[in-house]
Amino acid sequence: MKSMLSTVLTILPSITAGFSIPTPPGKYNITMSSGVLIDHSRGDRALMVSVFQPAECRSVVDVPYMPNATAAYQGAYIGKLFKLDFDFSPLLLQARLPVCSVSTPSKDQINDCSPVEDDLPVIILSSGLSSPRGLFHILASALASEGFTVFTADHPGETNVITYPDGHSVTFVGPDPVSLDIIAPYIQPRVLDTRLILDQLSNATAMGELFPQRGPRSFPTDRIAMVGHSLGGVTAVHAAAQDSRIRAVVDWDQQLFGPALSPNFTTPVMFFNRPNSTKLNWLDAWPQIQGPMFWAEVANTTHQTFFDPPMLLRAAGEDLASFADFAGTIDAEHMLRMQVAYALEWVKGAFAGKIGGPILEGQEQDKFPEVTVIERRGF
Repeated sequence: MKSMLSTVLTILPSITAGFSIPTPPGKYNITMSSGVLIDHSRGDRALMVSVFQPAECRSVVDVPYMPNATAAYQGAYIGKLFKLDFDFSPLLLQARLPVCSVSTPSKDQINDCSPVEDDLPVIILSSGLSSPRGLFHILASALASEGFTVFTADHPGETNVITYPDGHSVTFVGPDPVSLDIIAPYIQPRVLDTRLILDQLSNATAMGELFPQRGPRSFPTDRIAMVGHSLGGVTAVHAAAQDSRIRAVVDWDQQLFGPALSPNFTTPVMFFNRPNSTKLNWLDAWPQIQGPMFWAEVANTTHQTFFDPPMLLRAAGEDLASFADFAGTIDAEHMLRMQVAYALEWVKGAFAGKIGGPILEGQEQDKFPEVTVIERRGF
C-alpha cells in the first residue's frame, strides 16, 4: 500500500465568481490538500482523499469547494434524489472555501501560513452512501479548525462521482431503491478503505507525497477518532470494532446495521440523530457495545441537516425556510457548532481516558437546547 503524488488545492485562488463559505468556527484557519492513496492489495484501488489541517495565517484565499466535474454531477443528483425544484449544480460550482495558502513563495514574497503540527490528533470523517467527500468539506474544516488533522475519502464502486487529480471523473450508479440489506455490503469495503488511511498515517514516504510542504514525516496513530454521517456513521462503528487504533466514534443519524460487532467492543460511541428516526434498532444494537455510550436527538433536523447542504444554502443567501423539509429548520451555523462541540468533547475525553465534560454532563443545556439526551452509559 502506498500513495501517489498529491495535488495541493490550497495554492489556487478562486478564478471564477462565487460565494464564500464562512470561516471555520475554531481558533485556527485551515489548509486543504488532496491526493490519491493506492491499495495494491485490492487491485490498485485508488482512494481519493482530502486532508484538512489547522494553520495560522494573516489572510486566506478562496478555493473551489469541490472539483467542477463533481459539482456538476452531484448538483443534478441531489435535485433528483430529493425531488427538489432547485438546481444544486450552480451552488456547488460557485461555493468557495476560505483556506490558508501553502504555496511556496518567491524570493519577493512572504509565506504567512504557519501550519499547526505539534503532534495533532486525527479524525477520519466518513461520508454518507454515494456522497462524494466534497459534501463534507465544511464540516471537515470546522473540525480541523479546532486543532485536528481531518481526512475525508471517496469510495470507488460506491461514491457516485469521483474526480481524480488528472481531471478525469468516474461515476457510479448505486442501488435504487435502497434498503439496509442492499447497502450493508458497502460497509466492509469502506472499513478496508479506512484501514488503508490508518496504515498510511505511519508511512512517512506516503505522507510526504501527500503533503509535499510538510515533508516525509508520519502522523501519530495513538489519538485517532472516526466520525461519520449515515452509512459513514455505521462504517465508523464497524471500523472501530475491527481496528483498535480508532479510539472514539461519532455516528450522525444512522441506525446500526450490518454484521454483528466483535465481542467485547469497548470503544466509546456517540450517536446523534434526528427525532424519532431509529430508536428501536439502536436499542437492539445497544448490548453489542460494551464501552461508554451517549445517545441524543436534535430537534428541528432532517437527515440532511447533519452535513454541508444547509450551510451551503445559507452561505449562498438562499431562503432556508423554502428548504425546511430537506434541510430542517434549525439554524445551519448553530447546528455546525453543535456537532463540533459534542463530537470534540466526546473524542477528547476518549483520548484522555475519561469521558465527560460540561456539555455531555448536561451542565450547559442553554447552549444547545435542541438536544435531548436519550441514554448515556459508562461515564
